[in-house]
Amino acid sequence: MSSLFTVESNIYPSLNQAADETLLIAAPADFERTQWMKEQIIISDEPLLAGHTVCAPTVPEAYELDREGLMSGLVRAKRALLVGSAALENTAGSHWDAIVDIWGKDPAGEQRSLIPVLFENYRLGGLLAPLVAIDLSGLGPVQASQHFIERFADSMPGADPRRHIQSPPPFWDNKS
Repeated sequence: MSSLFTVESNIYPSLNQAADETLLIAAPADFERTQWMKEQIIISDEPLLAGHTVCAPTVPEAYELDREGLMSGLVRAKRALLVGSAALENTAGSHWDAIVDIWGKDPAGEQRSLIPVLFENYRLGGLLAPLVAIDLSGLGPVQASQHFIERFADSMPGADPRRHIQSPPPFWDNKS
């Protein structure tokens, strides 16, 4: 049987870094969201994502039907993007095996190896509660794309955490 997971690379080649891979995980009901995330990463011109590869399901049931493909992606991936939703919380299956495996390697989230992505107003619970999510709820398509790529790139090795600071916070006034 051929794999029900596909691996695709960012369209811009990497010039100075080793290829990095991310696994996309979601409940079957959130399949379209994994496809959206994959497309955003593949077409991004963000330098930190150049040459980056994404392992994504090709059908909603891929996590259950192709456990070998899921585990192969899990072994190769340095991080996973997880669609956080009520659908995820209310389903059981192999995708949870992958989540627990990744979480077990970095339970405090210090390495950003498991990054929840919220498309709707949803509060993560259980072992996912302490993780910092990329929150796209309430954003339009353009803003969501930009915010997603910026926050995802911030999780890459070599990202400067100060790169989005445009000006100092207002309380830094010298009006004392």
